[in-house]
Amino acid sequence: MIFILLIIGLIYWIFRIFKSYKKGNKKSFFTQVSILGLLLIVLTWQLQIFPFSKNFYIKEQTEKLIGKSFWSWEEYDYEGLGIRGEGYTLDIYEFNDEMAEYFSKPPTDFIQNYPPEEFADIKMDGNARKRK
Repeated sequence: MIFILLIIGLIYWIFRIFKSYKKGNKKSFFTQVSILGLLLIVLTWQLQIFPFSKNFYIKEQTEKLIGKSFWSWEEYDYEGLGIRGEGYTLDIYEFNDEMAEYFSKPPTDFIQNYPPEEFADIKMDGNARKRK
């Protein structure tokens, strides 16, 4: 219901913007178009529709998960939807040779330190892995 009201409000706002332009009120027109444009940019960035917004999100997440931030490109995306929430998502990303080298020969403390406990479903105890 809220979504429908937002769409109706947006249509009404756009109608008022054009009405303002037709009346010759250029200052009001440009101000409202600027505000609308800014809101649309913020909204599409948060919904990861805006170009490169998902890449920046992945860059932030990799820094949290592995302690190193890198730029990547999504090569493949598959979502398997389940009936009771047992679906899965498979995302494959391409990254540069430096990151490939980092993952092929990680630092010695990498397994003990990453991913952080708030992101992991396993807990490291010495060299053995135990479920939480």
